[in-house]
Amino acid sequence: MKVCVVGGGIIGSSIAFHLCKNSWINVVHIFPSRAPGVGTMAAGAMLNSIAEIDTRSLSTSASRAYFEHSLTATTAWPNFVTELSSESPKNVCGDFSSALNKKGDVPFETGTHVINNTVADELDTANFEAIKATCKEYNIDSVMTQPAEIHGYNPEPRARATESLLIRGEGWINPHCVLGALDAVLKTRQNYSRIDDSAKLVRFQSGLARSVVTNGGKETNADRIVLANGAFLNDLVANSRASRNYPSLYF
Repeated sequence: MKVCVVGGGIIGSSIAFHLCKNSWINVVHIFPSRAPGVGTMAAGAMLNSIAEIDTRSLSTSASRAYFEHSLTATTAWPNFVTELSSESPKNVCGDFSSALNKKGDVPFETGTHVINNTVADELDTANFEAIKATCKEYNIDSVMTQPAEIHGYNPEPRARATESLLIRGEGWINPHCVLGALDAVLKTRQNYSRIDDSAKLVRFQSGLARSVVTNGGKETNADRIVLANGAFLNDLVANSRASRNYPSLYF
């Protein structure tokens, strides 16, 4: 089987990483060289399901299901990093499993401080209370702290925080470390190849996605196509005149 994965962020690269464990799957990975301000490199450092809660985040059954799925995903990161560490070269941010408490580049750390400061309006205060309530409802390990005790927190006097909450189970991930390790591992796989270009459109035959055409004009046929190209997904779907109902196209 041949699978084409479009997108080189954390989602696309992780999918390619797991697919390549099956020797009977040939993976073609399409993405251009990663730009500093795109996708994972810009926002992939956040493992924050709770810290982004607002007053309406859990207002529907669908949004609550999404949130709970996000919580599960966050708890899976340590195992994923350990798994990746066992296969990645030691010169990629060191050994993931032993780098957590060392200075310099580390793969991830836990602990997110959420602050409520004096430049916020009543909506931000309501959102802060919603975060606290969610922690209580889901029995999340969190504690109210003194803003002045947050390491590195040095606001302007007019923007100082009046209260802060430490969510111990969340944190951040170093996208350079993780993507670097994923790239290094994937390069060693005989059933993996990469096209350094952006996907322009997906071509269909008899209602099934059959190939991906890059901006450079290269066409790649595949049995299954996975789209994980983030902010560029809508343009790709529009260019392809595609529909989310096509069974062979995965988002």
